[in-house]
Parts: sequence; C-alpha cells; structure tokens
Amino acid sequence: MSLVLIEGKPSVTGEAELASLSVQDAKLAASASDEQEPSRNPHSNNPRLPRTPSVFSEIQGKMTSTMSPVMSSIPLHKVTNLPSVNEGSSTGDGKRNIEIRGWLVETCKMPILNSKEIRNFGETLKVPLPEICFGNNYLSIKHPRSGFHYEWNTLDALLPLNPIEGEEQDYIKVAYADHWSQARKESDSVTKVVNPFDWTYTTTYCGTNHSTEIPFSSPTDPQAHGGIPLAVLSRPDPILFFDEVTLFEDELHDNGMASLQVKIRVMPTCIFALSRFFLRVDGVIFRMFDVRFYVDLSTNQIIREIKAKEMKYDLLKSRLPPENAHDLTPLTDPNYVSQTLQMLKTEEFIVPSQTSSPAKEDQPKKWRDMLGAHLDVASINITPSSASLPTK
Repeated sequence: MSLVLIEGKPSVTGEAELASLSVQDAKLAASASDEQEPSRNPHSNNPRLPRTPSVFSEIQGKMTSTMSPVMSSIPLHKVTNLPSVNEGSSTGDGKRNIEIRGWLVETCKMPILNSKEIRNFGETLKVPLPEICFGNNYLSIKHPRSGFHYEWNTLDALLPLNPIEGEEQDYIKVAYADHWSQARKESDSVTKVVNPFDWTYTTTYCGTNHSTEIPFSSPTDPQAHGGIPLAVLSRPDPILFFDEVTLFEDELHDNGMASLQVKIRVMPTCIFALSRFFLRVDGVIFRMFDVRFYVDLSTNQIIREIKAKEMKYDLLKSRLPPENAHDLTPLTDPNYVSQTLQMLKTEEFIVPSQTSSPAKEDQPKKWRDMLGAHLDVASINITPSSASLPTK
C-alpha cells in the first residue's frame, strides 16, 4: 500500500490503483502533446505551434501501461491544481504544483498581459513586447531546505533583448530586406530607425538561478561526464506531474515565428525540464536554443545542458522528403526542425575554458557566443527525503 496526496486530499491506494492513476496522468500528458491543430486564439491560456503527434518524446516520455520496477516504490508526493480565472474559476490563480522528496515544482499559466500589465513591463523592457505575451506565466523548481530556486519567467527571458548602449548589433533581415533597403535609398524620404532591437526575439535565456550560494559550474571533462542520463528518461516510469508553459510567441509580422516554451515532467526518480526557444524566419534562417534541466531525486545532483543551433532556411528545407517537398508544414514544427538539426550537426560539449556559468548572469550572452553545446552541474548537499513532504 502507498500513500499519495492528490489535490491536497490523502488517499490510501493499492498498487493497481497507483498504476491506473499513472496511466491516466500519462494519457493526459500524451493528449496535451498530440494536438495537431491547437487553438491560435491569443487570449487562450496556452496556444501552441502545430506539430506532429508524439514528437516531443523527451518530455512526454514513453506512454505505456507497462509499469517499470520503480512503480512499487513511488515516493510520497502531493499534487495541487488550482484552475486559472479564464478556466471558469473566480478564485483560481492558474497554479499547479507537486511536492516530492524535498522538492517543490510549480507552474503558473495565466491569460496574456492586459494593458496595465503591458505598461508595467514597458518600464523595464526597452523593446516592444511579443504579440502573444504571457507575462505572468512561469515554471519554478525549488528545494526549500537548501534555498535553491531555479525559474523560467517571461520578463527575465526578454531582458537579454534590451539593447546595450554602444554595442554593435547584428540583426537578422527578412528575405526581402535587401530589395527594401535599395528602394529606401532611392527614395527622398528616409526614416531613421529609432531604438532598434532584435525583432526576432532571439534570447539566450537559460532560466533564472535565484540561488547564488548554489552556482552551476562546468565539469573538468564534459565529454567524460556524459550529461543527462537518457537511459533514465527513456524508461517507462510513471509520470507523476506534467505541464507545458508558454512564455511568448510572435509571428514576426508574417515573416515566420518566434516562441519560447517550457515543459516539465516529474517521475519517481527525477525531475526533467526542457526550455525551448524556436525561431523561423521564412526564407532566411532557423534557430533553436534548448535548455535541459535534470534533477536526480536520489542524490540531489543537478545537470543542465544548453544547446544553441542555427541553419539556413534553404538548407533545412532541402531535407524535406522528396515525395512531399512542396509541403512546408514540417518547417513550422519546432520538433521536426530540432530533429533535423540534430541529424545534420554533430554536438560536443564545449570545454570549460570557453564558457562560464555564473549563478545569475548580469550581462546576457550573445547568440554567437552560445552556439554549440554547454554542460553545467550543481549539487545540493542535503540528504534527499524519502518519506516526509516538504514544507513551502
């Protein structure tokens, strides 16, 4: 028998009931990941780019009714769901969380910013906000006893876009930019660009580490370290908690798409999050900035992998299946683009002397400096709890 707390209500269940609960959670996660034509209503809580079924297997995991041996040792945990206001509740705050083995994982999904909130954002940001901006959304991962707190939030994700005075910028141009520039030169009325910014919203945001006492550092030999244990993530372990949080999206004035999303899943042995910035500028370029965040719940060891890739639009387009080369739909799918980039580019972790990872970066990293793969680790020297629930 195992004790599981769901929605704050304890219930004693047998192994069969636990298996049923796990399969139900898995199906919910699968349905969230398998939508092919999601709503594009900017007022909806979580619009997503079209994508093919089940391609985001890193987060979704293997959805199967066959439980792994770890099923018999699911640790005590508590899941709480509070619906957001736009889901029919007048008191909900859009938050969901799970408490497990001394860790607290929380997501918040709210409507897009209203006019007052947009003005408040504008006091900090020097760039126009994306068309669809969920400024109150976040994913938070905490270890209360140690004080460790790592978070993804919209404001911090956009702050690296603020222009740095006196620094030369290298902005991406749309496919017809050269023709447009020539036409402007031949015109008598030339308009000066005021407060230029990276209109593609390319961000090198790795998340916000609020814990200066627990910094990330690069292993002496990243290649020998091996990074995140994929074998653990590929096991059919029950998914105790799953969520997807959109921070912002922008269609770049019908020239493509820029989006930043974070996905999280919690299993009996680990926590795994994937933050993905995706950029498509039609006829010009693709960019992908992935941050994978892994917590081993048995050791409190944390691994963070950062990978930045880019490729010219026509080169990636040439990899479309010949029989359907006229169908450009796959190029709108971040997961297809990611898989194609992975096949075309060999990734090796950059050696420590070429990268640094302070706990909280004062200066944002430039895109060119982040190209490639980076590996960081951190450790919480507190024995993991296996029986008692953490306190907030």
